[in-house]
Amino acid sequence: MSDRMWMPRQVKGIDCLLNVTQACQILGICERLLRKLIAEDRIEYLRIGRSIRFSRTKLEQWIEEGGTK
Repeated sequence: MSDRMWMPRQVKGIDCLLNVTQACQILGICERLLRKLIAEDRIEYLRIGRSIRFSRTKLEQWIEEGGTK
């Protein structure tokens, strides 16, 4: 079995939502740091019920901007 995680593909015109684990993999950071960024409101996220989701497009924009808000 591969240790690579499955990532949703972006469909033309539709942005996919990522969970915390997937967002960490894209950003190359640990979950603890991502949760700190959320708590400090330094990264854009969506709360759906008790779940936290991230727009793949917004994460890529955040990376291009140098990781600051």
